[in-house]
Amino acid sequence: MKHSEPPLRQNNVSFQNTSSTQSTLPRVMRASPASEPLAYVRGANLNTVPALNVQAPALPSRRNMLMGGEGFRFALVLVLSIGYAALVLYMLYLSTGRATVGLTAQRDENGIWRVQSLAPAGLSYDQGVHPGDIVDKAFDNTGKAIDLTKLGTSSSDLRFATSVTVKPESAVPGASTSSITVDTAVERPDGPLQRWAYTLLSLVFFAVGGPVFIKARQRSAATTFYFFCITTAMTLAVAPAGYLGSAPLRTFVFVLATVWAGSFALF
Repeated sequence: MKHSEPPLRQNNVSFQNTSSTQSTLPRVMRASPASEPLAYVRGANLNTVPALNVQAPALPSRRNMLMGGEGFRFALVLVLSIGYAALVLYMLYLSTGRATVGLTAQRDENGIWRVQSLAPAGLSYDQGVHPGDIVDKAFDNTGKAIDLTKLGTSSSDLRFATSVTVKPESAVPGASTSSITVDTAVERPDGPLQRWAYTLLSLVFFAVGGPVFIKARQRSAATTFYFFCITTAMTLAVAPAGYLGSAPLRTFVFVLATVWAGSFALF
């Protein structure tokens, strides 16, 4: 079957060229049916058609590719939330316990136990104990005196002691001098209401930061804000247990507080 070429009609619409040397573009001939998908160009000089200024789409940066994807961000927030929940529960459990005396003692060459170091803001520190002071007596949780001469180690944090009696460094062993009694059974300065206030405020920061990190379009700002919320929440969660006087725990609180302060530099 022989197909005949559809009749052509001339499009009299001309376009003004921006070039000073060309007044009009070549005429475009198209098929007469408006729905015809084919178009014909006759007499067109492709060298005279102005080039289109097409810009390639900008490729995403490596950081956006790494942090991109709402599913990935949701999974990251979920993992961090599980770890944060475990931390909060553990800190609440520790905060209900009894504090330690907050000192480390070492036996010297004469067999005398002397204070080697103090936990910052611990019970012994608050009572005015100084490094070098003599640990005269120690008692366990039953009130029974502990024989310090039978301790098998040369250094101890006396974690097992609930009360210790400390004499000044210049005191003569066995002499009657003023002493300081550090008792872990004293009432805590922070009550349950204050401890729960720290915990609830911590939960608020963590709950706000997660959705912002997942949904926000401004990725850099959202990541910075989420990092600030995480460090704030963790610092508030650990704060109630800092009263216990444990040196590792207080070191952890100090590190968290330092990182929290450094998070302001990211804004």
